[in-house]
Amino acid sequence: GYGKYPRALLNWKAAGLYERLVPGAIRTAVKDSVVPRLPGGLGRLARRSFLAVPRRPADMFLDNFAGVPLGVQRLLLDASVLDGTDAYAPSLAYFNRANGASGVLDRLLYTDVKTYLVELLMKQDQMSMSASVESRVPFLDHVLVEFAARLPHRMKLSGLTTKRILREAVRDLVPPGIVTRPKMGFPVPFSGWVRGGWNGVARDVLLDRRTCQRGLINPAEVTRLLDDHRLG
Repeated sequence: GYGKYPRALLNWKAAGLYERLVPGAIRTAVKDSVVPRLPGGLGRLARRSFLAVPRRPADMFLDNFAGVPLGVQRLLLDASVLDGTDAYAPSLAYFNRANGASGVLDRLLYTDVKTYLVELLMKQDQMSMSASVESRVPFLDHVLVEFAARLPHRMKLSGLTTKRILREAVRDLVPPGIVTRPKMGFPVPFSGWVRGGWNGVARDVLLDRRTCQRGLINPAEVTRLLDDHRLG
């Protein structure tokens, strides 16, 4: 259901064509000189596209959709924290655990089931259950998961249509507006919090003496980030 899957697959395919058709020197010039100058939303899109992101699973699938990409981690964390570590090694181990027939979509889905889904269950499901709402568990019945995993690519994703087989299965059971509406998540207004009254709380936690003594973060960059949030 996540929009990242069709975007990631299109980006991956486009990157393959781009590498085959455009000489390396031109690709480098586009990445270093053209993309950084693009304005606003176009620039943000280009920086996450095949024009600027290497065609490697760690870069195009993992870092490109990370909440805190490696480039930001390197700014915010002390160099010693990241020294000699590969943040995406565990996820790549799942991605590369192919069974001989797994395409890119199935590899991405399997990786997320083994990593991102675990995080969601610890957060979203505990919060929903506290309000007596079953938000996810029925779709995690292991027989249903195993059945869905064996389905061919075309039944999971069709162009930009996500959850294809699920939408078809319930088309005569639920209103069309529900079947075709975009995915709706449960995000928290974190930017608004840190822009407002919680900015001071974040500073108290991240920049107090004991935190700085641990040597985990770069206080100057954390200060800059919190200042940016406060200024909108």
